[in-house]
Amino acid sequence: MRTQLCISNDLKTGYYSTDHAKQTGIKGILELKELAVAMQGIAIFQVVFEDDDHEKKMLEKENEDFKEEVFKLHNEISHLKNALKCSEKEKFLLDKQVQRMSSKMETDEKTPQRVLYFLLL
Repeated sequence: MRTQLCISNDLKTGYYSTDHAKQTGIKGILELKELAVAMQGIAIFQVVFEDDDHEKKMLEKENEDFKEEVFKLHNEISHLKNALKCSEKEKFLLDKQVQRMSSKMETDEKTPQRVLYFLLL
């Protein structure tokens, strides 16, 4: 007769009275609760960081918009300064022209008087 060796021959029946390997003890439950609370805290921090990142992106966009507006205003101010300089130059030239015309008019008004004066002499 032949005997077959089998792993099942080495099994011991009734060795484990309870399944300790799969049951969670009270200490393990407390650790799981602490882990769950910690994970909730991490999730909250993640939401806060995401909100901060969103706010940061919004502030960066607002900053870029602000820079564009400042650039436009700077260009407009430069344009207005140049226009003012041109206007001042034109005013100066017109004032000179008015002075020359006024002087010429005075001279022209005196000319007939001089002619009469010389004629009457």
